[in-house]
Amino acid sequence: MSGGTIVIDAGGDGFDSNGSATVTGGTIVVNGPTTNGNGAIDVNGDFLVSDAVLVAAGSLGMAETPDASSAQATLHLGFDSMVAAGTLVRVQAPDGTNVATFVAAKPFQSLVVSTPAIEAGVAYEVLTGGAVEGTSLGGLYVDPVYSPGTVIGTVTAGTR
Repeated sequence: MSGGTIVIDAGGDGFDSNGSATVTGGTIVVNGPTTNGNGAIDVNGDFLVSDAVLVAAGSLGMAETPDASSAQATLHLGFDSMVAAGTLVRVQAPDGTNVATFVAAKPFQSLVVSTPAIEAGVAYEVLTGGAVEGTSLGGLYVDPVYSPGTVIGTVTAGTR
């Protein structure tokens, strides 16, 4: 994929490649699956991401992320239990800048976020609840107006 927008509503595997996959631009939003036998991302070979936005919410059992050798860093949030569909999750930089503001259409336990703005080794704050206004693209808010919810922890970005 080298641009454009893909929104996936997955009952089985979401973004799925039986070989390698390279994303060099655009936006991918995945909602689902909800069962551990499948994953929001299922790439059997190398999975490289650069200059793109990837948000994938699904089950935790088969969760995958882009490779560490990708040009941009990735955050992987694993929750202790399923998060209800419709729950607002915000990931923000230490200065409060939006990284991703997302409302999943389905229950999820794994959330993968990769954008050019994420820096490897930096701890990002994760919040749930609050309120959001703006344009939603498959649950991912573009330029959101956000009223803070509750900080539930931090997640450190993986290496590039």
